[in-house]
Parts: sequence; structure tokens; C-alpha cells
Amino acid sequence: MGDRYSSKNDRLPICYDTVELSCNKRSNTMMQITLSQAQSEVLETLVKQGQYPSLEEAINTALLLLIDDIALPDADRSPEYLVWAQATRKKIDIAREQAQNGEVLEADVVLAQLHRYLIDAERTRLRADYNVDPSIDEYIQCIAQFPHPCN
Repeated sequence: MGDRYSSKNDRLPICYDTVELSCNKRSNTMMQITLSQAQSEVLETLVKQGQYPSLEEAINTALLLLIDDIALPDADRSPEYLVWAQATRKKIDIAREQAQNGEVLEADVVLAQLHRYLIDAERTRLRADYNVDPSIDEYIQCIAQFPHPCN
């Protein structure tokens, strides 16, 4: 980050008014934003309380929430989406806490779980769209031509 932030230390300095964000790693484009004192205090508190490991992580989360808010205006949000979004945020919070406690899964395990989830979702779609219910063996043979994400 900028010259007012020590990249060697993830802790925030006492006074933090300017944040530099890397916008494009290929071109090293930087964006500088100025935060109000209240905004700085909120971010400092979140990091000090351990809610986020660094200022950058807190800002990334805020930007993702902003993107979510812009991408789906309130008028277009269904109750189902709002329930899903709330449940997903809770799962993310649980996952963050587990990671902080050292409870992590290997990448190949996660990818295998996602692959299985996609297989199940596709089978459900086939049932709904074509009124067919392939056995798991038939379905696996059908998709065997596609590479497994862990390979």
C-alpha cells in the first residue's frame, strides 16, 4: 500500500487517512482514496478486534458488499435471494472463523466437493428439463469426457 502504510506489518498505523488500492496487478495501477476520520476508526476497530486480518481485507469485503448492492437493486431482489444471501454470509463468517482457528480443507477436497455439487445440480436440471433421471453411473459415464478439476 502507500507510503503511509507499512507492508511489513498488517496492523494499522494509529492515524490512517489515505488508502491505496491496487486496481490492476498487470499494470500496477493504483487508486488512492481518502477516508474520513470516522471511516478510518471503523476500519481500525474491525482489524484490532480481529474481524479482518488487515485493512485491505476489510476494504475488499466492503467493496464486495457494494458490488452486491449495485448488481441487484432492491426492487429486483426476491425474498429467496435475500434468504440465500443471508445464509451465504453466515457460512462465510463461519468459514472465516474456522480458518482463523486453523480448521482448513485441502484444495483438492474442496474442488472434489464442488465437482460433486455440480454433478448433482446438473442431474436435477436434467430431471426438471427432460423428465429423465439417469443413474449416477450413467451420469458419470456421460460427463467422464470432461476433466475433473483436481486433475
